[in-house]
Amino acid sequence: MSKLMKILESLSQNGNDAEIKIANQLLLPTTDISEMSAIALGKRCGVSNASIVRFAQRLGYKGYSVFKFDYMALQAQRSSRFLYTEQNNNNNSLQNIIKKSSYLLSENLEHSFESLTAEIVEKVSLLLFNAQRIAVFSHGPSSIVASHVMQKLLQLNKLVLFHSDGSLQDSFAHQLTDKDVVLVLNANGEASDIMARVEVAKKANCKIVAITRGGQSSLNTLSDITLTFSYSEDHLDMMSSVAQISQMAIFDILFFRLVGLIFEKESAADEKRKKEIFGLGVL
Repeated sequence: MSKLMKILESLSQNGNDAEIKIANQLLLPTTDISEMSAIALGKRCGVSNASIVRFAQRLGYKGYSVFKFDYMALQAQRSSRFLYTEQNNNNNSLQNIIKKSSYLLSENLEHSFESLTAEIVEKVSLLLFNAQRIAVFSHGPSSIVASHVMQKLLQLNKLVLFHSDGSLQDSFAHQLTDKDVVLVLNANGEASDIMARVEVAKKANCKIVAITRGGQSSLNTLSDITLTFSYSEDHLDMMSSVAQISQMAIFDILFFRLVGLIFEKESAADEKRKKEIFGLGVL
């Protein structure tokens, strides 16, 4: 049982009146807060939106939005676990395995993309577009995604600092300046070696962009911008590629926008050259 689930169950029994109402609502397997603001959830629970915010803070979150992402991951986990109960595993045919894997992946990708906005994607894309160099920090399985990211950035003629070897990543971190951007790929946001590199980069006034799980983590705290996806440690037991596929899918969105920015820049340059050559706009 997850830590969040244990806390919700405890508050449903021992909390104050508002906390009991909120916890009981959140413990229902059918509760979906993906589209709910604090105000909307408060109305559902019969409490004020201020009570919702205080509830999230009591659980150790900075606010409702951070709690919301962890709760959505918990609900996705609870839904997928139903597919992994003993009675379902009695019929573990290949077709059943395909259905289980498909459900788990699609459910988590859907929750991951819900947190993305055009504003965030544009802001990150512009940072990468204008960066003198892009350093990619990764850990463990995320290094597979980092190699994918590096190859795509090289296609756009971006100067990329990446190697799967941790010692080389440490070296890159000490070479950075405030003209560079760091892109961090880490599933749980708590890898100590990653945190050490990020802290070095922060001292050099680098902008830090993280693609990591939602909710509270050391990486989310240190990053300037976080692109979050739905992920829990239990996915390692069910489908270990969920985090990597989510990271890759999120970066692909950034890549498509970077291609657009390059096209826009080249179009503007072509238009300027035409005006200079043909004297357009000059009487």
